[in-house]
This record gives sequence, C-alpha cells and structure tokens, in this order.
Amino acid sequence: MLLLIEGPAGGGKSELLRELLAAGEIDLAADITELWAAVGGYERDPATGKYPVRRENDPALSAARYLQTVAAGFGLREGYKVAVSTSQRDQVSRWAEVATRHNSGMSVRTVDPGREVVAARLSDPVTGELSADCDAAISRWYR
Repeated sequence: MLLLIEGPAGGGKSELLRELLAAGEIDLAADITELWAAVGGYERDPATGKYPVRRENDPALSAARYLQTVAAGFGLREGYKVAVSTSQRDQVSRWAEVATRHNSGMSVRTVDPGREVVAARLSDPVTGELSADCDAAISRWYR
C-alpha cells in the first residue's frame, strides 16, 4: 500500500511520517525533505530546528525525488506499507502510476494547517519576515 502525504512546505508532513512510523502504521517513509537534506548535506539550524530554504533548482532536490521514487518502488515490491511526501500539488497521478506499476493500492492524506500557520512556521524567528523563496514555496501550494 502506498500513502501519499501532500501539503504545503512547512505544513507538518515530516512530523506525520515520523508518527506513522513510530506507530507501526507504515514500514517505510520516503520523506522528500529528509532525502533532500541527506543528498544535499543540509542540516537543521540548532536554534530554530529549520532546514535552509529548499529551492526548486537545487540539484539535491532532483536527486531526492529520484531516490524517493526508487525507495517507494522497492518498498512496494517487498510488500511494505510505504508513505511518500510532497509539497507539490497535482502529484496524485504520478504516485498512482508508481502504485499501479507495483500492483499496490494507494491513498492520499493532505496535511494543511492553513496559509497563516505555514507562513509563521517558515518566517524568520527573529524578524518575523518571510523570505521571497519561502513565499514562493507557499504560493506554489496556495495558488
């Protein structure tokens, strides 16, 4: 079974994946944020707990998306309950194809606490300002 967890950047998808893993509801989590950070060598800021701003043109993001698809396919072939995450809209058909290719069912869960909450989470903790890159990421979800 494939579970697609979708929602805006900063919406809480990674936290949900950790909860599902801890509860044994999924066997494998292919979290785009964690994969991107691993591929790019990015670490969370110790003071804020936030990763650097993720940009669409970052080569690490392309590599992470590839690895996410490979990991999901491997897990589905092995009969695992797999969850993947995305901050992009309109990804259901892409992941449905992956599930179908591996004779798996699929479900979708949207994690969206609302634009204001997301903006507050992605804002600079000192100034409260939202960077242009973070604003663009938010706008990709809330078109």
